[in-house]
Amino acid sequence: MWKAEPLVLTPEERSELERRVRARTTPHRDRQRAEIILLASKGVSGLKIASKVGLSDQSVCKWRRQFLEFGLSGLNDAPRSGRPLVYGPTDRLVLMAKVTEEHPLVDSRCSHSSLAEAMAEVGISISASQIGRILASDNVKPHLVQGWLTRRDSPEFWERAADVCGLYLSPPENAVVLSIDEKTGIQAKSRKYETTPVQPGRPARCEFEYWPGIPIPDTSRY
Repeated sequence: MWKAEPLVLTPEERSELERRVRARTTPHRDRQRAEIILLASKGVSGLKIASKVGLSDQSVCKWRRQFLEFGLSGLNDAPRSGRPLVYGPTDRLVLMAKVTEEHPLVDSRCSHSSLAEAMAEVGISISASQIGRILASDNVKPHLVQGWLTRRDSPEFWERAADVCGLYLSPPENAVVLSIDEKTGIQAKSRKYETTPVQPGRPARCEFEYWPGIPIPDTSRY
């Protein structure tokens, strides 16, 4: 009876095949093929290998031949024919750039519909629902914004906060308490710290405080 010679493996090849057999995340078919090569390296016959791994002897011969010809890469599946990608990597990069680097002119937050319109402006026709699926697959959530405040937790702050709260809770008799957000003529021009854009797994983060814009004095009247 004809018997195939044992396969000769390099230390690197044996280490990689044993890793595939041990790893819990290895796909079942990849584990089967690694077991075939390891058993073949020990001189086990094709029929016994087929019985052990649960494949036909023709399959065992196929993967043994593939390994002899191409090495570890011969254990991979050949490219399968099918429908090509409608939206390739370039389209996805354009979408992510608009989500993370651009901001809507009117709305405070991006929506799937507004993103679809922005993509159409650059010649990429994509539906709002498809945009939602792409963003969900990358765990990107442009509709969420987290606010954060860098107020220092100091005793002076809490003393001032207690004075303000006490004024609201117990105002003086015959007095009117007014709260003014901004001074006349000194508008809030920008946030104290830059807003960090949306990232995979983390929404955009927006600073709570503003830097007031300092008006330029009009010297023409003097």
